[in-house]
Amino acid sequence: MCSSDLLVFGLAPVTLANREVWFPSFSRYTLAASLGAAILIAAWVSGLSKPSAHWGILAIFILASVFTHYGNGLQYATQTQRTRDFWWQVAWRAPQFQTNTTLIANIASVSTEEDYFVWGPANFLYYPESQNDEMAQPSLYAAVLNKNTVQKVLTRERQEYDNRRGIVTYKNYRNILILSQPSPSSCVHVIDGLQPEFSTTESDSIRVIGSFSELEHVLADETPHTPPQLVFGPEPPRGWCFFYQSADLARQRGDWEAVIGWGKEAQALGFAPSDLIEWMPFLQAYAVTGDTERLTELAPVISADPYIAQQVCRIMGRLESISPDAIPVIDSLYCLE
Repeated sequence: MCSSDLLVFGLAPVTLANREVWFPSFSRYTLAASLGAAILIAAWVSGLSKPSAHWGILAIFILASVFTHYGNGLQYATQTQRTRDFWWQVAWRAPQFQTNTTLIANIASVSTEEDYFVWGPANFLYYPESQNDEMAQPSLYAAVLNKNTVQKVLTRERQEYDNRRGIVTYKNYRNILILSQPSPSSCVHVIDGLQPEFSTTESDSIRVIGSFSELEHVLADETPHTPPQLVFGPEPPRGWCFFYQSADLARQRGDWEAVIGWGKEAQALGFAPSDLIEWMPFLQAYAVTGDTERLTELAPVISADPYIAQQVCRIMGRLESISPDAIPVIDSLYCLE
């Protein structure tokens, strides 16, 4: 078999399986055909007449391979750490998920190519045992964040059966919860469809389907789960995101005093968000408790981003338990229109 045959037959199964080679993501589908490419390059180099050219080209390829492997290693190490940090934040935020929830996750700068990239670690953390004694069936499912998923969520498609190598899943586009980390400097945001809050760096896909995310799938009063270090690594430093997740969980429970307590502790340690939407749990707590001094203090920070200020204005306007003292402060300092 010649090298061109290796190229063709290496890529043919990829095409027949309705897959594609996508170079920016270092697609694994190029591996089979790479042998043919290597033979073609070797044949081309051997055809050169000058021996010195052979050594020069060989040195270039060795140098390129060193940088390639280093770059790949660095990328995968970074993605692994970001994925581990993501799930640690989820564990801080969500004590437990309802069974049969379909998760849609957006991990900053990490390509989520298959649904098991999400339901795998989620089940390992929350439901390590199969929920079916006769087959491998996880308790949590997932859908990849792409155009196809967005369309199915918008059209309210029902349960979708899938048997992948003996593992049975039933993703349901009417039963979703969105976990999004818009940027590496953002925390993980658990989207509440009744009150969606979006970062300025949030993806357009999540903005479109955010209102369908159901926060009730987070069981706020259950016993928290600690990620096993063997899989998720040691707990990351408890910086701003730990206090944000703790406060957001307290907000879901309706414990506004706890939200304020987490805010004071974070402030005392010098922590503040890089993503301004993460002030929202604290702003709501200040509005409910009538802490107009803190609302006034944060107003210049929030109003610097009109998109965030607009969301604060809209959400505060719907807050039933808002203190009467906070209403004029919100209207004058956050509602810019």
